[in-house]
Amino acid sequence: MQRAPEQERAGGHRQGHKPGQQLSQSNKVRSKPTKLVHKIIFSMPAGTPPDRLLAAVRDFAEKEYAPKHRYALALHTDEPHPHVHVVMKAMSEEGERLHIRKATLRKWRKAFARDLHNHGVASKATQRWARGKAKMSKLKGIYRPVRIAQTFPQKARSHPS
Repeated sequence: MQRAPEQERAGGHRQGHKPGQQLSQSNKVRSKPTKLVHKIIFSMPAGTPPDRLLAAVRDFAEKEYAPKHRYALALHTDEPHPHVHVVMKAMSEEGERLHIRKATLRKWRKAFARDLHNHGVASKATQRWARGKAKMSKLKGIYRPVRIAQTFPQKARSHPS
């Protein structure tokens, strides 16, 4: 009698693997599903010509993404500030996964500012904190008690007199 593979014996998944979890190549259980696409928004202040913004994003995407990754662009002018949504396949045509790090974003921001400049749009590659847009995050030690206090409000205690 031939034994069924371990995956089939365990109800369609490996032992210790819960439905909804994915197995990586090393068969370790992953808690999050693998990211299939990256979503990036290129946004400019109100008054920026949308056609020039779209042209700059096209040039940038052609240089940075097109050689390896498939992508799609969508210009939105439904808000005062024009912005372009880019959806890019996370896995390249050669099977390499794109990992976007902070350094990658800084490099892209500088390259995009050059492309905007080439299309006649004045811009600088600044980070949110330099523009005063960054939010100060609370330290975990401070955040956790606040969250717990909001989640579990303490009951009024009555002390016997």
